[in-house]
Amino acid sequence: MACSPSVEFIVRCLETSAKFSLHCLEISAKLGMPKKKRKSPLTAFREKRGRKRMLPPETVVENAEYVLAVVTSSKDRIEWDKLETARTEAEAEFAIARVPPFYRVVLGQRLAAILNWVREGKFPKNNLEKRMRHLADSIAGDVLLSPRRSRDVCYEYRKRPARERVGMLLRREFYIECTCGYRGRSNRGACARCGTRKASGPLLHQLVAEQVPIKPDWHVPKPTRT
Repeated sequence: MACSPSVEFIVRCLETSAKFSLHCLEISAKLGMPKKKRKSPLTAFREKRGRKRMLPPETVVENAEYVLAVVTSSKDRIEWDKLETARTEAEAEFAIARVPPFYRVVLGQRLAAILNWVREGKFPKNNLEKRMRHLADSIAGDVLLSPRRSRDVCYEYRKRPARERVGMLLRREFYIECTCGYRGRSNRGACARCGTRKASGPLLHQLVAEQVPIKPDWHVPKPTRT
């Protein structure tokens, strides 16, 4: 039995609509499926949770002593009034411009910490010695510690019993015999009586034999027989 053109058109429209709806459902199903997370390899680095590890207390105190020695040796070349009012690293760098080059590099590496110390504004203003100690302890942790926390670490470490502290050499001397007649402990590597640092020929050869580093411009004469 032949269908009328109108009925055949309706049937085709229904078939097309059904196919289109089925295709849309397939697309929706694909879009709605959750994507699988890519598994990381077992050897991949994973950041540990919790508080970040800070500097060891002995390292903070060692930095504080080092900075204090630098500041003390350059205290007359630091423009303290400009340093204490600095707002940028450029201003802080200008305040230490007259410091000797090596010490200027040491302080220049800590400009950000120095600015934190200035912004805190709790440093002694009438006593230079206390101010230098306050500065050294405040910037010993660089930017890893706040000025207050850095000072607290130094204080807590220094009040420990001596047997619990990690010691560090501040000076080393040795026994010498000089042609001026002095025999005893040296004074920073020199004779405590006449101040000479010049070594005799046999001593230089002994230093070379022991592979002790010496200045390259030293002349090493042959030892004389007596």
